Amino acid sequence: MILKPHPSFVKQHQELRKKYGRLYKSGLDPSFMDLLRKNLLKNERGTMQLPGFSTEIGSVVKFSYTLSGALQTGSGTIPADDTIPQIGEGTQYFSLAHTAKAAANLLFFLLIVNAHEQANVGDHMTFALFQDATANALASWSGYDSLGDGGAKAGSVVMPHVQAAGDTSAHTYTVRGGFDVASTMNINGYGGVRRDGGVLFSGLVILEIKQ
Repeated sequence: MILKPHPSFVKQHQELRKKYGRLYKSGLDPSFMDLLRKNLLKNERGTMQLPGFSTEIGSVVKFSYTLSGALQTGSGTIPADDTIPQIGEGTQYFSLAHTAKAAANLLFFLLIVNAHEQANVGDHMTFALFQDATANALASWSGYDSLGDGGAKAGSVVMPHVQAAGDTSAHTYTVRGGFDVASTMNINGYGGVRRDGGVLFSGLVILEIKQ
């Protein structure tokens, strides 16, 4: 990511340099560290913006995310067929709001889910990304297990999606998942129990890229 200081930021930058002189000598930029601490690391859900900077085309101008290590369960179904997943199907696991800085910018979505089937019932596992109340999914991921070995299914879902922002209105993006038949899905756990002490994270990330 290439960042160029905006003239209005220079004065603030100089004041921070005076205040944190020793940190500058050690190679740490406190203005950036303060930005991270206040905007990115405050909780597991948030939006980081980059105020006071002008950016090059192709750079990230906004970053929204929701991550959780908590156990989530659901039994909603999504058909295993050649139709677009619908917003009423499956169980909702994630929700993330994002307001684009410019309509022409691109939005890069990355979904990461650690999912297990609690019992061996379904063969197909599907996750889908939705925008607001629009019925059709923007993108989907599907996994299939036909081994018939009597074991429950497990999946590490990584699903990218790219689209134009289109406008600068606030939008809410949701992720829904389910098997092809009614079966309990465990996110970040197995058998109804959380795994890895809360550090097995699943969630959704949105990077807004300047065009």
